[in-house]
Amino acid sequence: MAKKGGKIALALGLVTGAVTGILFAPGKGQDLRKKIATERKSGGSGAKAVGNDLRKMGEEIVDLMKEVVETDEVQGIFTKLKGETAKLTNIKAADLDEWVKKAHTKAEKLKALASEYAKHKRSEIEGKVKKQTTKVKKVENAAKKKVNKVENKVRKTVKKVKAKVRKTAAKVESQVAPKKKKATKKK
Repeated sequence: MAKKGGKIALALGLVTGAVTGILFAPGKGQDLRKKIATERKSGGSGAKAVGNDLRKMGEEIVDLMKEVVETDEVQGIFTKLKGETAKLTNIKAADLDEWVKKAHTKAEKLKALASEYAKHKRSEIEGKVKKQTTKVKKVENAAKKKVNKVENKVRKTVKKVKAKVRKTAAKVESQVAPKKKKATKKK
């Protein structure tokens, strides 16, 4: 991001410098100022005149750069750079192939190790689950036995209570109910 901002600042600086140079150059600047004044009188902003001069200047700079690039010195530098780049690329390609092979081998080993670890952990967890399941079943069976014992005791107690209630009810009934008179036999 900082590089982009730097490039923009450089471009703005170059444009500002070029416009300032064009405007204040003795001969050419005077012509440009006249063009701007004429454009402004006809209702324009003067930007067209500046833009045309900048475009012409840009074309001149591009032509100059083409001439510089075509010189033997610059072509020699490009050739040397291409050769060095080719050397680096060949070395890097060979190294890269080897690195990829090594990485693939290591990845396969890691995959196998992770798979083995997962199997071990799964087996360990399944063993713990079985132990807990066995404990739960034991607790359930013990609870069932206790519940059965309590139910049996409750049944026996209920039977005893019922028997006592009947006995007591019979006593109460005999004491509360009027006694029947014995029928006398006639002779």
